[in-house]
Amino acid sequence: MHGGLAMRQWLRVAGLMGGIVAAPACGRGKPATEPGPVPSEVGIEVENQSPASWTVYLVTGSVRQRLGQVNAQGLLAITQPWADWTRGGSVVYLRAEAIGSDERIVSENLHVQPGQVVRWILTPNLRMSRIVLY
Repeated sequence: MHGGLAMRQWLRVAGLMGGIVAAPACGRGKPATEPGPVPSEVGIEVENQSPASWTVYLVTGSVRQRLGQVNAQGLLAITQPWADWTRGGSVVYLRAEAIGSDERIVSENLHVQPGQVVRWILTPNLRMSRIVLY
């Protein structure tokens, strides 16, 4: 009977030790090396500081896609699927055409990654317009 009591105590201690050893493993999340979801969109913001209203396009290679319209002193903010930035070729830029005029402006070529935001600031003097990626 004495051996049975010792065995039960040993099993109880072993069970407690197993719980202590296993407890930290239960609270673990994903390993730090596991990558998160890959961004699949690009943000586009067009800030219009000029007195004209503009129609804005995304141009990839020879494919031109209308993104929307930005009114005078307005802001156009949209997201665009990453696939739209890669389907027409390696040359990618933005183009804006003034509404009611033949005036237009073209951005420099853009090298954008998924998850980034493109901010195009159209100034009254279009040559002073600038583009920022972040």
